[in-house]
Amino acid sequence: MITFEDHPARIIKDGQPVPAVPSQRMIRVNGEHAGYCGTQPGKPVSMIRRYSSAVIEKVRAAVMEAYGKPSSVSMPPDLGELEGWQ
Repeated sequence: MITFEDHPARIIKDGQPVPAVPSQRMIRVNGEHAGYCGTQPGKPVSMIRRYSSAVIEKVRAAVMEAYGKPSSVSMPPDLGELEGWQ
């Protein structure tokens, strides 16, 4: 399941904590923090974990449905592929 929450960063405004980055959402995949996306079409999706291409396509579709088509989807490299590379 893919869900969206306010970006976790907060600032204090009028004595209350409010989102510091209101134009971004935190993406959760099956309850785990998975990445970030913008709240407007054309903003990138930045994943903080590696996922299969099937999961990434589900994330892309969920972002498109909620906020419009993202410009790109990125995620960290596969460290196994980088082993021995220097």
